[in-house]
Amino acid sequence: MPLPVYFYYELRNTFLVHRSLNSAFCNPQIFGRLGTYPPENACDKWKLSKYSCENPTKLSPFSLQPYCAKGQKYYAPTGGAAAIMFNDSFLLSKNGKSLFWKEEGVISKRLQQQVLEPYEKTDNLCDTDMYRNTVKPIGWKRHICEMGGYRNITLLKWLESTTNKNFKKFYRILDEKKHPRGLMPGVYRLYVDNVCECLEKI
Repeated sequence: MPLPVYFYYELRNTFLVHRSLNSAFCNPQIFGRLGTYPPENACDKWKLSKYSCENPTKLSPFSLQPYCAKGQKYYAPTGGAAAIMFNDSFLLSKNGKSLFWKEEGVISKRLQQQVLEPYEKTDNLCDTDMYRNTVKPIGWKRHICEMGGYRNITLLKWLESTTNKNFKKFYRILDEKKHPRGLMPGVYRLYVDNVCECLEKI
């Protein structure tokens, strides 16, 4: 198969679930408002209450009280979508050797640049004001600050909306520097590892 080679993953009969999950994320937390950090309680809303912090208070949607105790750490990112993200890993191999793919080009640079990033110039995102008082969602192996922050390409791809119950999401591109001739004839195997332990949380 000649270059370029694109990889997609397909989701079937998941439109309603995907739509509800993607509507339940904290927009100000990721995209901000007028280029400023969101206030501490920006994600403390009824729509997000189940996935805003570790032990949210169960209140009615008409209550004016906060769901998360003062000083409690919020999830980063906040929302239902985060509960089932980063639980799958994919490995494509040919004749027992792993293939290389890349993220660059999966989403537009313009979209990525619209996402908030810390003001501080540092190599350690986890030590910035944006992420210091946050915790990783349930089931995640690593904090988002260890994966490039909110500009993580896989995160932004997950948050893309769709209008079809069966749809494909653009995942990766075959690395043309590692594979200048594309996919050559041979025996290919695709390994999928799912470690999601969060179904009871959704």
